[in-house]
Amino acid sequence: SRSPAADFVKKIPDFQPVAPSSPVPDEAKLPYDYLRLFLNDSFMDKVVDKSRSYCTWDKDEEKLHLITKDTLPTSIALMYLSGYNHDTTIWKQMLILLQG
Repeated sequence: SRSPAADFVKKIPDFQPVAPSSPVPDEAKLPYDYLRLFLNDSFMDKVVDKSRSYCTWDKDEEKLHLITKDTLPTSIALMYLSGYNHDTTIWKQMLILLQG
């Protein structure tokens, strides 16, 4: 008598290769274009909303205008390139410089 596992294996179809396709759209040319593949509008809206809520909770309401969907990718890039490690001192200094 055959085992149930052997019957199951017989039902698995042979592998059929598919034509290769690129997950990257042809119009993606800049690093920002690639970033937008992962950070869609819905995600960006949520991050901006939560960041603005935190800003209000932390009593930094004068900085609310700095948190937008346009400034978010720049902030993410700066954190990524600088190796952000929870030392907020550098970020406070950068904010002071940006506010001029």
